[in-house]
Amino acid sequence: MRDVTKANGGRMDITYPSVRYAGDSLKHPSKLTPLILIDLPLSAALDTVMLPFDAAGSRKSKKPEPEVDSKE
Repeated sequence: MRDVTKANGGRMDITYPSVRYAGDSLKHPSKLTPLILIDLPLSAALDTVMLPFDAAGSRKSKKPEPEVDSKE
């Protein structure tokens, strides 16, 4: 799911992206709901493993604000 989100221009600076996507999918039940429920614990485990990388990536994507000299 991470590659699909990144390829489609989705936000990659959030934590637990797969779990959030599954939660959004469960808001509108369909025939895939049982598969999403089966996948949810696996997605949560993978997102937990990837949490340090997500945190490092979100810190890297934020650009520092340029300092403004106020010489009056």
